[in-house]
Amino acid sequence: MPRLIGKDKSDLKTSGAVTAGNLSKADLLTLFNDLRTKGSITGVWTMNELYNSVVESTWIDDVQASTARAQAGGTMTLNSVALGSYDYTYINTAESISSFSNGNYFTSTADARSALIYVDGDLTIASGQTFIPTARKLFTAIFVNGNLDLDGKISMTARGANHSPAGSAHDNARIQIIENGTYSSVPNPHIPAGGGGGGAVSPNALSESDQVGNDGAANTAGGTGGGAGGGAAVGGNNNSGYGGVCKGGAGAQGTSFSGGPGAGGATDLTSPSTLNSDRTGSNGIDKGGAGGAGATQPSHYDSHGGTGNPGGQGHSAPGATPSKNGSAGTGGVLVIYVEGNYTGDGSVEAKGTAGNGHGGSSGGGTVTIFVKGTDNGPTPSAAGGGTPGGAIDSAPGGSGGAGTARKLAYS
Repeated sequence: MPRLIGKDKSDLKTSGAVTAGNLSKADLLTLFNDLRTKGSITGVWTMNELYNSVVESTWIDDVQASTARAQAGGTMTLNSVALGSYDYTYINTAESISSFSNGNYFTSTADARSALIYVDGDLTIASGQTFIPTARKLFTAIFVNGNLDLDGKISMTARGANHSPAGSAHDNARIQIIENGTYSSVPNPHIPAGGGGGGAVSPNALSESDQVGNDGAANTAGGTGGGAGGGAAVGGNNNSGYGGVCKGGAGAQGTSFSGGPGAGGATDLTSPSTLNSDRTGSNGIDKGGAGGAGATQPSHYDSHGGTGNPGGQGHSAPGATPSKNGSAGTGGVLVIYVEGNYTGDGSVEAKGTAGNGHGGSSGGGTVTIFVKGTDNGPTPSAAGGGTPGGAIDSAPGGSGGAGTARKLAYS
């Protein structure tokens, strides 16, 4: 068979590439599978050289795409649904994390982009390490082209995106994460555009009739949890002596990019018994926005803001400082694909954040882990934020609704 003369064949090998421009794919798994290409080898080779390259596993391995960390990609469309911009990290070998650094995997851009991480080999996360973006993301997706051994933590807790008009241009959108089919008895798993509903506004609170905030609704069908309503309390225990009235606001619905923000709470003591906006907590802001503000004119007691991105504005009792702002953070969105085995005794979570005082807590996010090999890894959690502390008269804001947390087998 003819041979090349005067030229090293290695010069004819072309390296792989990461095709991270504007991408339109049927689903997120297909996008990962198509994200990078292997190189090719041109030229004329003898059969013996070809045989030795295959036996020694050198035919393609030395022409993989180069590692690229925390890069800006293009726009993403899945199943004809526009999902905005994305960032990506591609690692062309096994990765072992014993000291996590955000810049190795995530950009610093908040709210406006999702984050894709492709590990072309095994991924090991050591105990004590938390794999989490510093900035909020529309969602985080990790593809492991090997085994995932998780003794640390992978988290999108309090990393839900603020995609309200003030935060970014992305509307609620269905996320197609895998082709339609049944996976571990779950038909057509996806992340729906709308999550659990927000907790409703509270009834009017009166002296001796304080109101706990309504809980956000949970979701088990791939979606996030709803934000909680605000609590309302009128101090004292004498209706004739303390004639105030107040009302907590409503939590916001969860979305495909965030658990729902919580509502603001309200307090009162001796204001006139006619309810007005000064003594009503504001609603949580839709699309992962800010927590609702607390009632603006609390009488004698503090009025707390709801949990969100950021926490809602709180208002202190006259002469008291500081203002009682809501907590920050909503549950985020996390999808993991493991081509090999899933092991470890760590944790995976996308939880909401507990509120402050009468402010409502935020909803949990959503986690889906797809495992192709053996599954002995941690079970995920997407719990909503718990009952807030620090409220008067046992009338705290409500708890955030739990989002979806599931492990599914695929082939």
